[in-house]
Amino acid sequence: MYSREIQMQNQQLNTRATGGRFNGVKGLQSSFILALSIAASVSITLHASDTEMKTSDKPPAKSIEKAIQAKDALFATLSGRLKEVMAADGPVAAIDVCSNEAASITQSVGNSMGLKIGRTALRQRNPKNQAPEWAKPFLEQTTQKPVFTRLPDDRTGALFPIKLKAQCLICHGESMFIPQNVQQALKQNYPQDRAIGFKVDDLRGWFWVEVNDEDSRQTKDQSNTWFQYGEMHRVIGQKDHKGRVRLGDLTKQANVYAVGAMEGLHGEVTILDSVPYVTTRHTENNLGANPITTDSEATLLMGASVSAWEDTPFESTLGPDKWESHLEQTARANHLDTDSPILFRMSGHFRNTAVHVINGACPIHAQLHGEELAPDEKPHQQTFDTIQGTIVGVFAKASSGRLTHPGTSVHAHLIYQSPETGEWLTGHIEQTSIMKGSTLSLPKL
Repeated sequence: MYSREIQMQNQQLNTRATGGRFNGVKGLQSSFILALSIAASVSITLHASDTEMKTSDKPPAKSIEKAIQAKDALFATLSGRLKEVMAADGPVAAIDVCSNEAASITQSVGNSMGLKIGRTALRQRNPKNQAPEWAKPFLEQTTQKPVFTRLPDDRTGALFPIKLKAQCLICHGESMFIPQNVQQALKQNYPQDRAIGFKVDDLRGWFWVEVNDEDSRQTKDQSNTWFQYGEMHRVIGQKDHKGRVRLGDLTKQANVYAVGAMEGLHGEVTILDSVPYVTTRHTENNLGANPITTDSEATLLMGASVSAWEDTPFESTLGPDKWESHLEQTARANHLDTDSPILFRMSGHFRNTAVHVINGACPIHAQLHGEELAPDEKPHQQTFDTIQGTIVGVFAKASSGRLTHPGTSVHAHLIYQSPETGEWLTGHIEQTSIMKGSTLSLPKL
C-alpha cells in the first residue's frame, strides 16, 4: 500500500475545480507532526536528476529511479500513518505505531514494488533494523550522500541518508530535552534504544533499497506513485472523519487520479487527471458541485499518478458480477500485479448505475451493520437507467476494509453531468453495468 505525502513550498496555483476555482495553497500541516516519525523519520526529497551520488559500476538509471520511488513511498506511507496518529493521540501513540506497525508497512511497500527496502542506523533504536551486508562498508564510512551501487545477480543497492531536523529532537535529542512520557514510551518499546543524543543536521541513519535490475528494465510498477490517506475501517468504522490531506497539495502534481470522501464525510471527491470534483448533498433530493478552497481537505483519499494508459474496449455489456472479474483478467494480461492495488479508469455508457453521495455517515456501513441513519446523515442516493460519464476506481482484492468496503474488491466513483442542472458531479458507485463500446483503461507499463 502507498500513501504519498506531498511536500511543497507555499506558492500560488490556479487549479480548475468543478463549480469553482481556487488560488494559493497553504504549507503542509505542521512539520512537527511529520518529523515526529520516531524511528522512521526522514527529511530528504530526492530525484534521479538532482542527486549527488557515489557509484560503483554504475547501476541502470531505471533501477536508480525505482529505488528513489521506493524510498519516497515508504517515507510517505510511514509519515502519513504517523501524522494521523499524532493528530489524534499524540507522540506516545506514535511511538507505538513505530514499534508495532512500521515493520509491516515497510514489508508491504517492498512487496508491492517487487524489491527489498528497510531502514538502518549505526545507533539503532530498533535492533531489528540491521543493514544488509553490502551496505555495512558505507555505514562505517558514515556516508552522507546517496549511494547507488551494483550488486551481484544483476541488482542495484541504494542508500539514502537521514539527517536530523530540529523537530525530531523531541524523540532523538538530548535526554534532558525529551519529555518524560516520551522517554517512558521509548524505554518500554525500545529497551536497547541508542538513538538519542543527536543534534540538528546529525546523520541519523539511512534508507536502504535493493532493486532487481531486470525487473526495473522490463516493468514499471503500477503503484510506484501510489498514495493513500486514511483507511476505510478507521474513517468509516471508527468514525474518524478528520481532514488528512489538502486537495491542492495533490492536484498540483501531474496526472493524479483518486477517489475518496471529504472531511467530516461531507461529500464525495474524485480526482481525474489532477482536476478535483467534489459533490455534496444540499438537500435529500438535491446535489451540488462544491467550489474547492485552499483549506479543502479529504478524510479518505487513495490513488496514484498515472502518465500512460493501456486502453481495452468492452466487446459486450457486462453486469456487476462480470466486469470486476473482466478487469482483473485484463490486468493480468497486461502484466499488472493483481495482488497490489491497481488504479483504473472507464469511460463510456453505464446501465443500472446506483450512486450515493455521503453526508456525514456511510450508507453501506449502516446497511451492513443494520443501523438506521439519522435524518441529517442520510446520503443522496440515485439510480440511472443509462448514464454517460467516466469512472475512476481502485481494484484492491487484498485490501478489503482498508481501501474498499468489507467483502468487496473495488472502490469506484462516477463523474457525470447532471441531467437536471448540467453541473459535473461525482458519486460513489454502489453498482453498475458497463455497456458495450465503453473503454477500460489500466496503467501502462
